[in-house]
Order: sequence, then C-alpha cells, then structure tokens
Amino acid sequence: MPFTAEENRLRAERQFKSREQQNADAPKAWEEYRAAQQKLRDRTRELREQRLLREQRLARAKKA
Repeated sequence: MPFTAEENRLRAERQFKSREQQNADAPKAWEEYRAAQQKLRDRTRELREQRLLREQRLARAKKA
C-alpha cells in the first residue's frame, strides 16, 4: 500500500529532525568517548606501575 504525499512528507521531516539531533549530539558523544578512553589509559598506566613496583619488591625479597 503506497504512502500518501503527506505521509511521505511527515516521514521525511521526522528523519530530518532525527538526523539534526544526532548531528547536534555528535560533538558531545565524541568528547565522552575520548574521556572514557583517556580514563582507561590512565587506569591501565596506574595498574602497570603498581605491578612493576610489586614485582620489584618481590625480586628484592627473594635476593635478601
């Protein structure tokens, strides 16, 4: 069953508004993504430093 011209127009308007909203939200979404990635890198660095310190202490303890 084909759509009427009015239904097509309304559907096109909804799609347009949806895309406009997505475009408006994109910069914020990218910033949130980048912040989450940086947080993950920071946490990984912190855990690595802790592991290296723990391994050093264990190596010293075995030598003593």
